[in-house]
Amino acid sequence: MANIIRFGGGTGSGSSSAGENTELEIIIRDFGDGRGIYKNEDVSYIGDYAFYWCVGLTSVSFPNVDTISSYAFSGCEDLTSVDFPKLSTIYDNAFLDCTSLTSVTMGSPSKVVTLVNSNAFDGTPIADGDGVIYVNRHLIDSYKTATNWKQFANLFKEIY
Repeated sequence: MANIIRFGGGTGSGSSSAGENTELEIIIRDFGDGRGIYKNEDVSYIGDYAFYWCVGLTSVSFPNVDTISSYAFSGCEDLTSVDFPKLSTIYDNAFLDCTSLTSVTMGSPSKVVTLVNSNAFDGTPIADGDGVIYVNRHLIDSYKTATNWKQFANLFKEIY
């Protein structure tokens, strides 16, 4: 069984780049044992509510995403890990109520990801101080003092 999520064109949810008029169809496979793993190299933007309450999704990797919009993964209660190596911005409530999220890998090797509001991780183990946020080793001290990131200071670990 598979969940199918369709993203419209233009600058809306999941468009592959701003201004393109394309439609992207994402299929999240259910492997029969509850695993739902998704990786996509064609997406650079994840729009509002894109994966909202996508139960069964356990891990995502978006190598080229630079923006995660509001409520993008909200309610993905089985989501345990996310990987966004080129991420630059996370908006409000992006991971709200992802009750299993314990591993976040993100960011550019040269700058701190902008966390628009510290509520992006509300309702997650990350918000409760459990889990790990992997960032570039040269930026760990910057994250620990950055606006909206400092509350997660004890969770930062070096990724490279």
